[in-house]
Amino acid sequence: MSDTPVFTVSKADSIGREPTAGAVLNITADLPRTDTAHETEAWRAFAKDRYEAEAQRVVAALSALPGGTLDAVLIFLLQQRASLLRVPHRSSSAKETS
Repeated sequence: MSDTPVFTVSKADSIGREPTAGAVLNITADLPRTDTAHETEAWRAFAKDRYEAEAQRVVAALSALPGGTLDAVLIFLLQQRASLLRVPHRSSSAKETS
């Protein structure tokens, strides 16, 4: 038995359009690693192209989700990323005392 989790979610209804096909998203491949000291311009280009191609495949798979689920996924992803980008700032009272 594999330790890889399997998630099952609903696919979009096909009301007024062609039936929506389900999708299987298999996240198991490891990105080849390199020592950052030895990264070359070619390696960075390879990684950029690979990330973009994989992102396009993920988006294609997620397009089978109902709109409300896709909206919630986008919100959760943005919240997760935004928390990494938060920069603490000093309050106006702290600025006055420095």
